[in-house]
Amino acid sequence: MSATKGLSVSDNAKLFAMLSMATADSQIVAFAEKYRRPHWRPITAIRAGVSTDGGNTLLERDAKWEPLIGTPAHPEYPSAHAAFSGAAEVVRLAWLGGDDIEVSVTNPPLFGLTRTYRRLSQISEEVENARVWGGIHFRSSDRDGTEVGRTIGAIVVRDFPARGSL
Repeated sequence: MSATKGLSVSDNAKLFAMLSMATADSQIVAFAEKYRRPHWRPITAIRAGVSTDGGNTLLERDAKWEPLIGTPAHPEYPSAHAAFSGAAEVVRLAWLGGDDIEVSVTNPPLFGLTRTYRRLSQISEEVENARVWGGIHFRSSDRDGTEVGRTIGAIVVRDFPARGSL
C-alpha cells in the first residue's frame, strides 16, 4: 500500500511506528476493560440458555454447543482483535489518504488463501464478523472494540506530526 502512495523510507518508518503505537495502546485499553468489568462469552450464554440482556426469549439452551474457534481464556468484552483493527484502520486511513484503497492479503499457513478488500475499512468489518461467526464474541463487543480502537488511532494521528516531518 505504501509503495503505491509513494511513501519514502522515513515515511514508512513513521507509519509503522504509529501503527505499532496505536495497536499496542488498543490492546492495553481492551485488556484493562476486559478485567475491569468481566463479561461472559457466547459459549457460556448459549450453554446456559440466557441472553446477555436477559430478554431474548428465542435463545434456547444448548449444553453441548461449541464455537467454531477456540474460546480465549479471558473475558469477552471488548473484542481486542476489533480494537487492534480499528486502531490500525485509522492510522492507515490518515497516511494513505482515504478508504478507497484495494488491498490483497495472502495467508500462506491457510493454503495460500488470499482475501481482497476494496476499502481499508472492510478489514475491520471482516474482523468483527469473524469473531461473531467464530462464536467467541457478541456483536456489541466487536462494534465497541472497533470504536475504541478507532478512537485510539485518532489520538495517535492527532498527537504525532504528519508524514514527511521526520
